[in-house]
Amino acid sequence: MDERAVIAASHEAAHAATAVCLDWEVWRVSRSSSLEANTYITPRTDGDIVERGIELAQIAMAPFVCNAVGGMEHDLRLLADLAEKGIQLGEAKRRLEELIFMDRHHDLRAKFASALTSALEIDRDEIATLVK
Repeated sequence: MDERAVIAASHEAAHAATAVCLDWEVWRVSRSSSLEANTYITPRTDGDIVERGIELAQIAMAPFVCNAVGGMEHDLRLLADLAEKGIQLGEAKRRLEELIFMDRHHDLRAKFASALTSALEIDRDEIATLVK
């Protein structure tokens, strides 16, 4: 397997695992043989909008904190936009640092990364199986 594909899989696995742990719906995760990859989520709209912003920041910064580098331009733009809107990135990072040490996060990251190294896309049905 191409090293770039492994990097992309690891990067998206960090996003997807974080989103699932925060009860956001992940409905597709994909990658190409290059660093092009995406995690598709349905935003949560319940509760406090600031809390949702902090959660979105956690999802966006997950690859940085998990040392899953590669293809981060979009993530950096999203984090800059959230900071501009008043979302405290330091608080998001603090919470994420706690979250990534949870067994569930670690297990989900491994499952997503493994699935993405075997396939270019994980659909809603496969995601449901992975997160059980």
